[in-house]
Amino acid sequence: NWKRIELLGYDLYRCDSKDWPVITDFTAATVPVRDPERGQAAFPGNIILPSRIDPIARKILDRGSFPPPSAGLAPPNNFSPVNSLPEDVNQYSVRLDHRFSGTNSLFGRYAYSQDALLVPCASAGQTSCVPGFAHNDITRAHSLSLTDTHIFSPKLVMEIRAGFNRQLQSRIALTSGKSDISSELGIPASHDPKDFGHPMIAITGLATIGDRGYQNRAGTTEQIAGSLNYTPVGHSLRAGVDLRRILFFAGSNARETINFSGIWTGNAFADFLLGLPSRTTRDPTDSFRYHLVDSYNWFVQDNYSVSARLTLNFGLRYEYNSPDVEKQNRFAQLNIETMKYEIAGQNGASSALYGPDKNNFGPRIGFAFRPAATGNAVVRGGYGIFYDLAIIGSNLFFARAGPPFQRPQTFEAGTAPGNLTLSDPFPSVRLAASPIFDAPSIDPNFRDAYTQHWNLGYQRQLPMNMLFEVSYVGNKGTSLVRTVDINQAYPVPGFIQPEVQPRRPLPGFGAVPVLQGSGNSIYHGLLGRFEQRFGAGLSFLAAYTYGHAIDDSTGGNVAQDARRLQMDRGSSDFDARQRFVFSYIYELPFGRGKAFGTNWGPTLNQVLGGWELSGITTFQSGRPIFIQLSPSDQNSNTGSTRDRPNIAYIVDFNIVHTTADPMIHNRRDKTVYLNPAAFAMPPRGTFGNVPRNYFDGPGTNSWDLMLAKNFRKEGLNVQFRTEFFNAFNHPSFNQPNKYFDATSFGTITSTLLENRQIQFGLKINY
Repeated sequence: NWKRIELLGYDLYRCDSKDWPVITDFTAATVPVRDPERGQAAFPGNIILPSRIDPIARKILDRGSFPPPSAGLAPPNNFSPVNSLPEDVNQYSVRLDHRFSGTNSLFGRYAYSQDALLVPCASAGQTSCVPGFAHNDITRAHSLSLTDTHIFSPKLVMEIRAGFNRQLQSRIALTSGKSDISSELGIPASHDPKDFGHPMIAITGLATIGDRGYQNRAGTTEQIAGSLNYTPVGHSLRAGVDLRRILFFAGSNARETINFSGIWTGNAFADFLLGLPSRTTRDPTDSFRYHLVDSYNWFVQDNYSVSARLTLNFGLRYEYNSPDVEKQNRFAQLNIETMKYEIAGQNGASSALYGPDKNNFGPRIGFAFRPAATGNAVVRGGYGIFYDLAIIGSNLFFARAGPPFQRPQTFEAGTAPGNLTLSDPFPSVRLAASPIFDAPSIDPNFRDAYTQHWNLGYQRQLPMNMLFEVSYVGNKGTSLVRTVDINQAYPVPGFIQPEVQPRRPLPGFGAVPVLQGSGNSIYHGLLGRFEQRFGAGLSFLAAYTYGHAIDDSTGGNVAQDARRLQMDRGSSDFDARQRFVFSYIYELPFGRGKAFGTNWGPTLNQVLGGWELSGITTFQSGRPIFIQLSPSDQNSNTGSTRDRPNIAYIVDFNIVHTTADPMIHNRRDKTVYLNPAAFAMPPRGTFGNVPRNYFDGPGTNSWDLMLAKNFRKEGLNVQFRTEFFNAFNHPSFNQPNKYFDATSFGTITSTLLENRQIQFGLKINY
């Protein structure tokens, strides 16, 4: 009883029972499969004999870690999971309102929610991932708020607020505490029961398999704030303070990851069968940390009515965010200024290992001016500076996570295939060097990011209760958070690559990802709005935006080349150049009180009257595609996980021509979006030249409609509605596969919107 599994264009046969052998036939592979024991010579017939299969690789295949192909699908996309995501949501809230007197009142509210999701795979909240590695994703939230309002006089009001918010999130594999699969396979891993599970196996060109690493985090914000409002003639003054304590508890992923990139045989899956990884990572230490930040904010503002036609707004805000510290000083890092290793609170080092930012002044100014005394038009504008608190538990959490408190380890195979094996992926004694530790650090001069916002707009009231508005908006981000590996290895072109560590500026360390405030962004946008306020049974709003967002560090983007950060400047990951939204409500003009059917009888009016049509139509251009190589395929061999391909070109009479159009136009198959022939793999040991986010993905075309019937009786209103989501079942495609080294590169395997959904509802008001 044999089952055929087609992967990467070649065939793998495995026995359904526990009996072996596994027969691997790579004759359909496009390149020869090299035998590492015979140098560059290929396996005879491109076939790996069963005796050469690694025992642990056999166990992984035998236990069904790789699912069989879906019926009717051919390589490369030969597996289409149909996963379910059962979700259980509970929400509770309690509200208190109490009036002590005519001038003093108290408001209180407590809310609790729990969202429990059973995810069938390691990815968070996805239905299109490899099943068999399920985990529970549970989020709990508590929120308490109290507000005391005291009226001293009609012109003077004080408000005091206190708040408490706590959110807990756990993502725990079903194998955690139960099944030590790594040990069963023979792969050394953490002996902590919480980390039990299947190791992460990343094979270039295939979906990654393995259980999600243990994650348990909690964030708490305690707040006390107060404001005083004073409204003398012509002014509206407000001053206040906002004090917050932010606590965060979390741990990083301890799950081991074993990468196979094809450096030994030329085929990543063949490397896996031989048990020869290219790179392995793990974190064998207790990584849980308790973070604390205090935030102090003061502000004052005034709305000044200069005249009936001109209003000015002035304001100033000062923010101080204390450096992030850990409860037990469990921070350590390489100080990139002194090049000395520091431990928080020892030998003169501060508890945070970086200094405070004390100059966060944020001025605000705005105006509203009516050009004509009639008052049906207004010009508005404004400018302000806004500061951002660095993301606790994300960027700041992973910085300063070095030995002795945390030892994330990276093992590179080097130039000898025996350095790393599946049975010994984390050798205690390396052939070339001792285990190399990464040293995540933070810039000692780290500063809070800030954004400058400005806008100028014109708004006009039109006849028939209509409104027209056009405006320009812009913003500029400075000191945005990004991570830069200052210890990235120097690239060395050549098919045979030298070991990574000697090529690093600091060969005693692995990666030294430094959290910096060196990113920047810019946005310019033109907005138009045309609105019909409700009247005569009709209202609508049409809004159009044309804008462009550019940056070099969306979401803390890691650069391909740490020494040429400017090469990462491009469209923001979230950039959508154009967006049009049209929403409307239309009461059909039939029935009593309408243009047609005013004198209808009760029966006819109940049947043909009271109909209502509404909807939202959205058109949006596509978001950028970040074309790159798989993180496990480090073609540059510099430690970068963001390598990119080249644009394929030819030189004809000193003129450079691309070999093909990267975008496939006028295509019948809408799922084929990018042309692989327009790109090429860079020579080994070099960086690719495809610009970041240069190409845009498919746009969105969405129509949501609702048809409702209203029934009215004395003291009773009933509405029956039918809602159509994606009413015309128009496919809005998701982004294509962005990994050039994947066999499915450039193809679209999912849609952004669900297929048409029809929902019925009944609402009764009495």
